[in-house]
Amino acid sequence: MTKTKIDGYLDETKMVEVIRVYCNHYDYEFLGTQLKFDWSERFSFDCGYVKNNETVLVEYDGSRHYTDNASIERDRRKDLLVHRNNARIIRVPYWVQFRCSCVFNQLFHDNLEIEQSFPHGFITHTVILPGTFCYAGTKRFMREIHQLSWDVRQQIIASLYWQQDRRNWPADLVFGSLCRRYGRHGMTDTMIRTCEWLDDTGFGNF
Repeated sequence: MTKTKIDGYLDETKMVEVIRVYCNHYDYEFLGTQLKFDWSERFSFDCGYVKNNETVLVEYDGSRHYTDNASIERDRRKDLLVHRNNARIIRVPYWVQFRCSCVFNQLFHDNLEIEQSFPHGFITHTVILPGTFCYAGTKRFMREIHQLSWDVRQQIIASLYWQQDRRNWPADLVFGSLCRRYGRHGMTDTMIRTCEWLDDTGFGNF
């Protein structure tokens, strides 16, 4: 099995390199980056490949895809165009990493051995937290996080508790409208262990 290493947190450039390795490993046709098609109107896609005669497009969704209504509407239009033209789109949120194979496997329906230590969730000093998400962005976050495994969800929510404690902010500035679901709830044992691990491993310095 081909193994690829990601240093630090995942971004669009690193994601594209992982997709290149993935395509090479499985002998899929890598289509390139910033892809445009006759049917894609004015839109482009971060990268893509062909698997079993199906075009698969991959997008890295940074924070603006959760804070900006216009970006969310563009994504909705792009998704619609993709499906109308018998292709598939995979969206990788900025708050998810490839550090555990289950996330990559769930998104891409293939196995790839990836070495990455950076944790899931909202980790750095400058990361955009759900407290600044617009209404549509919050709905998107809730839909996407519940498509992930229970363990990964727990790590992501734990990172918000960790940020709240680290910044000494009220819950609504960190969780936003998610307070009704998470901000006033007690942490699970998994969340507590995740916060302790984040402190012990020095990720507070990012």
